[in-house]
Amino acid sequence: TTQLLRLHSVQQTTQLFGSTACSQSNPLRGMAREPWAWWRSLGSPATVCAPMVDQSERAFRLLVRRHGCDLCYTPMLHADLVVRDAAYRRDHVPDDACAEDRPLIA
Repeated sequence: TTQLLRLHSVQQTTQLFGSTACSQSNPLRGMAREPWAWWRSLGSPATVCAPMVDQSERAFRLLVRRHGCDLCYTPMLHADLVVRDAAYRRDHVPDDACAEDRPLIA
């Protein structure tokens, strides 16, 4: 079954991890906020449909979006086939033809 996950808000996450992730001595201090900027650029999705092998095709993604899912993943893809097989790319790699299926992570 598909589980929709309720994500913590940026503020809740900062409260949980802020003291260590953003400490002055941490060399990655500035980068700790960058993922949240990317997340906000996606519209700050609250529910996510996780990727499933051969189960996350466009029709299914549109169905879960209709029921409140904000962000979906494509099915897991075989990297070697994406690189080597044009027919596999055509059939499995998403195109820009379906605006309702956004944001989408491959």
